[in-house]
Amino acid sequence: IIKQTLPNFLIISLVLKGLDGFAVIEKIHKEYPQIKIIVLSAFTSESVINRAMEYGAEYYIAKPFDNIKRAVSLNA
Repeated sequence: IIKQTLPNFLIISLVLKGLDGFAVIEKIHKEYPQIKIIVLSAFTSESVINRAMEYGAEYYIAKPFDNIKRAVSLNA
């Protein structure tokens, strides 16, 4: 789907049925570096956030969040 649509950004969870979320982030980032990756996750430890960013995520939004307006602003 990514190859066909080439989105400007993706919102992804770290918990994916049958997949490693970090590996998915890394693969997308390597194959499509122009796509901004946003992680939306309940994991809030600094080590998890840093790992997601190291694998290619540009933004990390921890759930639950109080106000969606505070989440992320993208300049597409």
